[in-house]
Amino acid sequence: MTWDDLVDLKQAGHAIGSHCRQHVPLVDFESAQAEDQLKGSVEVLRERLGETRHFAWPFGGLAHAPVQDVVRWSHEVGVVPASGVRGRNVASRFEVSGFLRRDAVEPRWLKTDLCVFAARDSAM
Repeated sequence: MTWDDLVDLKQAGHAIGSHCRQHVPLVDFESAQAEDQLKGSVEVLRERLGETRHFAWPFGGLAHAPVQDVVRWSHEVGVVPASGVRGRNVASRFEVSGFLRRDAVEPRWLKTDLCVFAARDSAM
């Protein structure tokens, strides 16, 4: 995807979020390098596209990022962090964890998705 493609997507109404400078688990970096992966990628997107309000860490799992650091760094640059962890987003869960969960629903898997969300809600 080119920068022109991203500009076209943004002009069509899509939100463009950050995903690091490199697609590498953040836990593979020293803390300062991981912070630069997040903050630097947000900075570049803002320079090129004018804004970005979201960040999703590579691979999305809790084991792939220093989650509390990611939440703090994200808030420092004004983006909402998102994970690949499945589950329905509710305010109380977001207030505790500080990050969004993946809750895209695929019509073919609607029953499965709803069961996953219900199970996660009961565990909270």
